[in-house]
Amino acid sequence: MTLELTFTLPALVFLLLALVLGIADHTTRKCSRTGSDGSAFKATTGLMADDSADGCSTEAAKGGAGLCVRSAGDAGKKRACCYNCKDSFFHSLFVPSRCRLLIGWFNGICRGVVLICGSFDESQRQFIQTSTRSLEPNYQILLYYLYREIADPEAFAATHRDLCERLELKGRILIAKEGINGTVSGTIAATTGYMEAMSDDPITLGTEFKVDPAEDHAFPKLSIKVRPEVVSLGLEMQDEEDIDPRQPTGVRLDPKDWAEAMEAGDAVILDGRNNYESALGHFSGAVCPDVENFRDFPRWIRDNMGHLKNRKILTYCTGGIRCEKLSGFLLREGFRDVAQLHGGILNYGQHPDTKGRHFDGQCYVFDQRVRVEVNRTETSTIISRCVHCSNPSDRYINCRYTSCNDQVFCCESCEKNEGRFCSSDCRAAAERTGASRPV
Repeated sequence: MTLELTFTLPALVFLLLALVLGIADHTTRKCSRTGSDGSAFKATTGLMADDSADGCSTEAAKGGAGLCVRSAGDAGKKRACCYNCKDSFFHSLFVPSRCRLLIGWFNGICRGVVLICGSFDESQRQFIQTSTRSLEPNYQILLYYLYREIADPEAFAATHRDLCERLELKGRILIAKEGINGTVSGTIAATTGYMEAMSDDPITLGTEFKVDPAEDHAFPKLSIKVRPEVVSLGLEMQDEEDIDPRQPTGVRLDPKDWAEAMEAGDAVILDGRNNYESALGHFSGAVCPDVENFRDFPRWIRDNMGHLKNRKILTYCTGGIRCEKLSGFLLREGFRDVAQLHGGILNYGQHPDTKGRHFDGQCYVFDQRVRVEVNRTETSTIISRCVHCSNPSDRYINCRYTSCNDQVFCCESCEKNEGRFCSSDCRAAAERTGASRPV
């Protein structure tokens, strides 16, 4: 449909008014969904909901890519998500932070046109409204964990599967006697319903959710498994008592306090993730253990950090769940001053005071996105390099040779030229044996 406008003086006045109202609309809009008590929940990633109970603050409305946290079971069962009061439908494109203000203003102009387009006929008005609405993300990705005793994990898993299937969610959920750990994706309505159901269940009451907008599902299917532990340090294999995260662990630092602790320069920063995660991105100056599994950390720490027990230790991971056990292990090993980044890297990257500064590269995530932006300042950089040409590249691929399947960094050009193999040896072996996946 074409909108025909005659650029007369009234038309120019109209467009100017649209600009003013659009920018004002972008700057001052409040959350569209609030709790039954009229309040919005606090986004502990730093996109903080306004405590005045009338929606997100202006600072939250100018936040980053839309990652929010809500706590299931908060007073009044608060239902809002800070993303809904953020600026534009263009957030799903994950554009650089320096462009977001202009894009937000452009989206505000579109909304301003809608606000004063009474001179358009009905079909034209519907066209404008549908065009802006259709570009907004319709899906969300939820990341969460909760350490709490689940008496019958099998029964809980069966009930939980019914809930997820009814809501048509996809993702990975681990359930154990010690708690639950999950990442799921679904429509905004479905994921909102899921958070509400979790808040209504006494077992999962109080779960904190990190919410990220998405264009579609981030997983191909739903997987719910019952395990002995939701996160394992492998201590039981060494006949040692496991760490109980419900007991005292490392001091939890919010992003602002974490940044200040790093900048003080007197702490050892310990990356609590696997080597292929830290290779994609890590905090500047962090110690990144060359381990392939979280179960390898106890031995690595005993072999490499015994001389640091009197130093301040700052430990971090993707969302916080691994640090709950890792910091507890460090304390049990005799480390005297241990702190952990509350909410993990994802929380830190969205906080308006830190904006992910001091994080080099990107954060590895265990879904189809593979990586997400953390550092939203001018210091953002790529630290990983293509396995073939050594040029900067943060693209992870799996080697086509089925007997290898290694995950390596590979730029688009080399992926095409090298046939998606990680080395000439793998390429030759695949050609010799025929053991390769299609491109």
